[in-house]
Amino acid sequence: MSNGIATTLLPAELTAESLFGAVFEPDVWRNPYPLYDELRGRSGLERIGDHRWVASRHRAVQDILRDPTFSSDEHKSTEAAGEVHEDGNPTVASFMLFQDPPDHTRLRSLVVRAFTRGSVAEIEPSVKAIVDELVPRRYSGELDLVSNVATPMAVRVICRLLGVPESDRHHFHAWGEALARSLDPAALRSPEQDAAGNAAADAFTEYFDRLIAIRRADPADDLLSALIGVEEDGDRLSFTELIGVCMLVLVAGFETTINLVGNGLVALDADRAALERLGANRALLPAAVDELLRFDSPVQMNIRVATVDRAVNGSVIRAGDTVFNLLGAANRDPQAFDRPNVLDLGRKPNPHLSFGGGIHHCLGAALAKTEARLLFERIACDHEVALAAAPTRRATFTLRGYETVPVVLTPR
Repeated sequence: MSNGIATTLLPAELTAESLFGAVFEPDVWRNPYPLYDELRGRSGLERIGDHRWVASRHRAVQDILRDPTFSSDEHKSTEAAGEVHEDGNPTVASFMLFQDPPDHTRLRSLVVRAFTRGSVAEIEPSVKAIVDELVPRRYSGELDLVSNVATPMAVRVICRLLGVPESDRHHFHAWGEALARSLDPAALRSPEQDAAGNAAADAFTEYFDRLIAIRRADPADDLLSALIGVEEDGDRLSFTELIGVCMLVLVAGFETTINLVGNGLVALDADRAALERLGANRALLPAAVDELLRFDSPVQMNIRVATVDRAVNGSVIRAGDTVFNLLGAANRDPQAFDRPNVLDLGRKPNPHLSFGGGIHHCLGAALAKTEARLLFERIACDHEVALAAAPTRRATFTLRGYETVPVVLTPR
């Protein structure tokens, strides 16, 4: 047992392919870290099929994420060859998260200015005001950290950033949750979930079609107006690109924050000494947020496709092969982190890969860390906090988090 998280019993004599498959079993994904240890203990980069690999060591995952010859577009894989791709409304596949240069470079250059540290610093007072409203300084009692605090905070911040009127914000949690499920591997998604994701994409597109028309006629001080009006080297976003960017901002902008807050609080509750240390020292907050990101990453996996033959970790990955990068496993690699299964709130350096790496390093990293820092300051520094009941884990793998985290707060 480590920090109160139970050890999963591993089946005997599993191959790398069956080990990777076991990661997605409900009894394992509730705590995949012992199985990650097993995968890393082999080679850290294992073939799991004719054209599939799984990377679990920090060095291998980092090298793949930073290598521009690995594509984020799964349609370039050998297994996807000959597939017919649907046209029509934007979907998760239109996110720039899944595009390569030059399209990705162009889109990111047009969006990045809204997520610089300076831009995030400008909206920090607004975020703090939302935290003050949701959890007053002298609040005493029980609440659900996910549904009562983290979700409304994150949705309100993203909707304010995009310029969504307050009266319309109630739609966005359901849309974001349905779209986020589309990030899980196809084998983990049900037809009903795929249908819900497509319906959410359609509803999102229809809504923003109207809002874009309003902002074209009457621009406001928000990201959507800026994206509509942005021009760099004579370039502008098409409608499909604009919708894809807004979808990405919605899903990445609040799912990561919600999962970081829930995972982080559960980890802190399991290590009361660490929680008390944080409560007594606010200066630890920035490093603590990074450590909570590493310890139980809100994003557990991403996928890359080799576009040329590439030697990685002593193996040759062929063009068209798909690599499943286990970020959660890389973040517990003892070759990269001292005592990786220990929650060390002052850990430095902390080269975690929770926000990915390379050209696809998460645009919203600074925003997510700012939101989490302000919320943990209120929850853990201004209050005594403890779980009021057992938290319930979400039935998703790629985006790892909790449905509920009931807590009781007492002002310090």
